[in-house]
Amino acid sequence: MSTLPIPVLSISASNDELSTTEKINASKDLLPKDTNFTVIEGGVHANFGDYGPQSSDGTPTISRDDARTEISRDSLAFVESVSK
Repeated sequence: MSTLPIPVLSISASNDELSTTEKINASKDLLPKDTNFTVIEGGVHANFGDYGPQSSDGTPTISRDDARTEISRDSLAFVESVSK
């Protein structure tokens, strides 16, 4: 994907112990150089789905609803920014 001329958004969570900051940083070269990276402060891996707590995930410091609101808000803002 790194050579594709498309906008990309990567949303992660600060307390995610599955998709860690280290893993995300290690894979940045696979994405376009102008990828937008957003971090949901206090969020965890399980906030990105509706499947309950995940084994080995971190501990959230924000509510699931607040995390999902931020994920939705950031996703919508990204889509709106590329549709102009």
